[in-house]
Amino acid sequence: MKKVNIILLLNLICVFAFAQKNYFQQEVNSTINVTLDDAEHTVKGEISIEYTNNSPDELQEIYFHLWPNAYKNINTEFAIQQYEKGNTDFLFADKADRGYIDDLDFEVNGKKVVLTYDERHIDIALLTLNEPLKSGETITIKTPFKVKIPKSFSRLGHVETSYQLTQWYPKPAVYDPNGWNQMPYLDQGEFYSEFGSFDVTITLPKNYVVGATGILQTESEVTFLNELAGETANRIEKIVEVKENDFPSSSAETKTIRYTAENVHDFAWFADKRFNVLKGDVTLESGRKIDTWVMFTQLETDLWKDAIKYVNRSVKYYSDRIGEYPYPHATAVQSALSAGGGMEYPMITVIGKSGNAKSLDQVITHEVGHNWFYGILASNEREYVWMDEGFNSFYEEAYIKEYYETETKVGDMLPAVAQKLLSKEALEQEAAYTSYLVQERRGEFIAPSSSARKMTSFNYGVLGYFYPAYLFRYAEAYLGQAEFDRVMKIYYQKWEFKHPQPNDTKAIFEAETGKDFDWLFNDLFGSKKKLDYQMKAVQSTNGDGVSITVINKNEVAAPFSISGLKNGVVLETIWYDGFDGTKEVVFPKTHEGYRIDAKGLMPESNRYNNYIKHNGGGKLNIPVPKLLGGLETSKRKFFVLPALGFNAHDGFMLGGVFYNAFIPQKKFEYTINPMHGFNSKNLVGSANFDFYMFPKSETFKHLKAGLNLKSFGKNSPETFDYVEKYTRISPHAEAKFQPSLTGTKSSYLRARGIYIQEQSADFDTSGFTGLGNSDRFGYDVSYEIRDDRVVNPYSVKVSLLSNQYPRFTETETDIRLTVEANYKLNYYQKEKKAARFRLFAGQFLTNSNKSAGAYPMSLTGNAEADFFYDDLFFGRGIQEGLSEQQINTAQGGFKTPMATQSIGQSNSTMLALNMSFDAPMDFLPISAFIDLAYFEDTRATSGAFKSFYNIGLSTSLFNGFFKLNVPLLGTDELMNAYKSKGGFFRRLSFSIDLLKLNPKELLRSNL
Repeated sequence: MKKVNIILLLNLICVFAFAQKNYFQQEVNSTINVTLDDAEHTVKGEISIEYTNNSPDELQEIYFHLWPNAYKNINTEFAIQQYEKGNTDFLFADKADRGYIDDLDFEVNGKKVVLTYDERHIDIALLTLNEPLKSGETITIKTPFKVKIPKSFSRLGHVETSYQLTQWYPKPAVYDPNGWNQMPYLDQGEFYSEFGSFDVTITLPKNYVVGATGILQTESEVTFLNELAGETANRIEKIVEVKENDFPSSSAETKTIRYTAENVHDFAWFADKRFNVLKGDVTLESGRKIDTWVMFTQLETDLWKDAIKYVNRSVKYYSDRIGEYPYPHATAVQSALSAGGGMEYPMITVIGKSGNAKSLDQVITHEVGHNWFYGILASNEREYVWMDEGFNSFYEEAYIKEYYETETKVGDMLPAVAQKLLSKEALEQEAAYTSYLVQERRGEFIAPSSSARKMTSFNYGVLGYFYPAYLFRYAEAYLGQAEFDRVMKIYYQKWEFKHPQPNDTKAIFEAETGKDFDWLFNDLFGSKKKLDYQMKAVQSTNGDGVSITVINKNEVAAPFSISGLKNGVVLETIWYDGFDGTKEVVFPKTHEGYRIDAKGLMPESNRYNNYIKHNGGGKLNIPVPKLLGGLETSKRKFFVLPALGFNAHDGFMLGGVFYNAFIPQKKFEYTINPMHGFNSKNLVGSANFDFYMFPKSETFKHLKAGLNLKSFGKNSPETFDYVEKYTRISPHAEAKFQPSLTGTKSSYLRARGIYIQEQSADFDTSGFTGLGNSDRFGYDVSYEIRDDRVVNPYSVKVSLLSNQYPRFTETETDIRLTVEANYKLNYYQKEKKAARFRLFAGQFLTNSNKSAGAYPMSLTGNAEADFFYDDLFFGRGIQEGLSEQQINTAQGGFKTPMATQSIGQSNSTMLALNMSFDAPMDFLPISAFIDLAYFEDTRATSGAFKSFYNIGLSTSLFNGFFKLNVPLLGTDELMNAYKSKGGFFRRLSFSIDLLKLNPKELLRSNL
């Protein structure tokens, strides 16, 4: 074994040396001179770039990033990503609030050159050189430029006269051994830039306070900041926090300030006339003293008065664990930010609102930490989010644990009410592990090494931050903190001020430890492979220990730990190297039981098989009940909720809901809802069972197969003491297709069979003799395409339905084809106000009982039209009172109750158009509706086609849970029907969407 390790180590050293030999990076030194115009919200000036080609290649052109152009129109990649994420602020912004960069006129070594914009991305351009730039040569690139600063939609921006100048100047793209790395500006997905120096001169009104990358070279400004810091320190306790700050007028007099910076790959600056300033310093282990600054407005003064302490100890903490901070100052600025809680730049970070002291400390620490993982170890953040955010989150969480004695558990992220509902084990569950399970179980987990552009917002947080930090804690536990820190310090020393790639990180870990790290970097970071070990058997050895049979149930041969336990308490833990297949491992001592990964450090897809007793056999993991809901832990459980219900036939219903899944989703899920009807004396309720499969196909999202059961009362005449009920059994299957996780388009292929048993009363000459049963069968096959984009979403669904039912001694059959299309047109106040259009078309293909009019299509989605018993109605079969006025949006979609008159029904052809228009006033939650229909009214006169219309007002309450409709105008036949019903209130209709109250679906849909 030792010989193998030596050979492995020599090979790794050779690979690493080869990689270093072929490594190069360009040098980009920039001199920038600009003036801020805070009336026009522009900066204007010029940039001069000394570009040195350190590559072995001869360059014919240089790609440039013109990132302010990302804010120019709604067709940029930034705008598209905002749209995909559901953020419409930029989409609906006034043109004057957008931004751009122009006035460009490039020269190379004093001669004009051609700049060609990318055909797809206006924030990328190609500078074609007049002469090839040979290896080792340097050229000077110059251009004037003007930036129109957008309002604060993301990082670059302004709020009134508070400015955040980031990614603001023309910048060459990185050319590395992989070639050119040109990339559009994104809100989610960060950057990659060349190292060099900056010499930046800024002219602006004199009363601005500026924080920036680099060393301030202007003595008068140094004095100004020091004096302001002293003033702030003297009056800090008297500063009154405000919700909104007034912006003072700008000074008519200007000042010019200059900054220089070495070994950085970006330059950012922040200017605000309202800034308070505090100054401090921190001494590193070597004795070097680093100046620390914080600049903040009066929005959260009570928090920022302690911010110097947070900056100081974060600089010290990262320096001690990774390597010393190389720059002369570290600054944190509180300012407007629309791209998360904070954003990092060399030597300076911008922080948004924090809410409490711990959150402020945590965000400052995270952003200061980016000086190491982004600023110094400058990986390609766009392609490998984990190399930046993952490493940094790992150290940030370790910092929080040290100073606040807590870790990132699920309980830390939940409000107090939610914490009371969860078990102690669930609260202590790692948030990162739970997030991983959520994505893995619903088929949305992708390799953490995927590009940021391929990640949903939730995946970006999970796979960029939480999950990588979790994996590094796993690696740290395996190696031990001292060894892990030693390796990271060497990694830092070898790659500071360079661009490490994933293989470079892996090479350091393997070369320094002599261990194989494929399991971490290739499998857990680089793929979707799952990790799962199972304990199969345990038996005593000849000595004091035991032999344990362990099976690798999945694809990752990662290291694992086994702990000996007594009464659930860990007594000792041993780490073992990973393997494939089955292996006998020896544990040195005998204990009551043994558990794999007792501390929950491994991202296993299944933790139920991790425990085994010493006397043989795994621990029986019998599900135990848990009130309300909970997270998946190592203990199997099912959840219980009390259930109340009411309908006109069963009366008041009392029972419970039993279910096995909440968060995360399970492959097999059930929900059982038995209830007792106090009026019908029947056992009623519903049950649903679903089995999910997630194919490896990128576009095939999931397969679902299951069974639905339902039984409730459907009729209870007042003159007799009986309640008729229905029972439905429906097997179903669904396939979901989604071309891209980040996209909004999807499609569904669904099929279900329906068996319905209906009770009906039997009578003879003596009267009621009992209840008889009749059976009918049906099927429903549909295909739906939809685009759930935040603006102007649409869907189209085509269904083929069949219904077989008995009539006297015959069996009747109808087959109908329906098409339903929905379109939402946003027209006012962003996405809040819209016009909605729904088109329904239905045609019976066959109908053996057409003349009798059984199970017709209906203009109104009422209980009578719900022939497959898909919805829940308060009073099926009741033709008076509120029960008759309940409808749903189905079939013809009319908003009027028409059950008693049996009008607006067809056993042949139906075409309907439903339109609604929201009131433009935001305070008025009403909409006008217009329903139009053309149908063959076979219930009245065979072959007679009719046109109906209905106009009225609707209001939607409680996020769509309850909707009330008031028909005002309509076809004479409808208006006469209203009059025959009685007063005005009898024409009203209402709908209730019970899915809006399902906490499981609400929570899942927001993840």
